[in-house]
Amino acid sequence: MAARLTPLAAADEYCLLNLTASGNKGVIMRIVKHIIWLILLTVIQTVFGRLIAVYGTVPNLLAGYSIIIAFCAKDDKEAAYVLFGAALLSGSCVGHLFAADVFFIGIGSAAARVAVEYFRFVSAPVRISAVTALTAAAIAVVECFAAHHTIDAGAILHIVLPFVLYTTAAACVLYPIVMKTMYKKTEKKLIVL
Repeated sequence: MAARLTPLAAADEYCLLNLTASGNKGVIMRIVKHIIWLILLTVIQTVFGRLIAVYGTVPNLLAGYSIIIAFCAKDDKEAAYVLFGAALLSGSCVGHLFAADVFFIGIGSAAARVAVEYFRFVSAPVRISAVTALTAAAIAVVECFAAHHTIDAGAILHIVLPFVLYTTAAACVLYPIVMKTMYKKTEKKLIVL
């Protein structure tokens, strides 16, 4: 037997369907855009990694993207969901330590949310560069230690430093593109009579 809806429950269900259909188009569109960005960056990082590699170093595009979104997202839920998706995808890439990527991307995104609040006097690209560099350095040191069981000056100069610089540069390139596609600012025109 099918359950009968009371008039109040039917009205609530209608309002929920109506809200989903028309009221949240912007939210649904932003979710779809995040999914597209995550898939695109994963494909670029994994499939075309050798083409974009500089001295054998491939940037962690997903870490840069999650930090950019942590800076720009208006609410913490959006930043947390993107962080979760980016960390899982980044940790799943071949050659990455899953736990290290998830942990340090999480710490980097949390640091980005804190930097939004406490370092307002510094421009957004500078804050994003600083947090991305620290996050990439932490990821690179842990992955280098796991691969070589030691950290010396040669490993820092030849493995960690290029990874940090390349990931930070990639985040700086991604920032204006992400801002243009994800967070368009509407300009209000003033009509002077």
